[in-house]
Amino acid sequence: MMIGVAEHYPARAVQEVICYYRWHANNMTLRFFKPIHYECLWLIDRWAACLSPRLVAHRRRVHQTVVAYEELHHRKTVVEGLKRLLRRGSLVYFLSRPFARGFRGMRRRIQRPYWLRTA
Repeated sequence: MMIGVAEHYPARAVQEVICYYRWHANNMTLRFFKPIHYECLWLIDRWAACLSPRLVAHRRRVHQTVVAYEELHHRKTVVEGLKRLLRRGSLVYFLSRPFARGFRGMRRRIQRPYWLRTA
């Protein structure tokens, strides 16, 4: 969606915090996790013509993997999640997530984010 906006209007990256996102038990992200990722898949398909085919394929695999991950956590959808992961997702991405999260957590403790660094 942002690529479509950038096609019609000037766009720049902002290197400062402009909003905070709070997580809690009733958070919509937690309650509507799968629909949010289905919407991301829809947006990818909608704007695929503006992106490189390689990027489109990668983002589809990522969001399919995230949906599969959620399905694997519920008894009723384990088989569906496993099929999704093997057919449309990325096993490499799935297995790399715990390491990526751990690395990011360590990096945050060691190095300040780019937008918080002073010149």
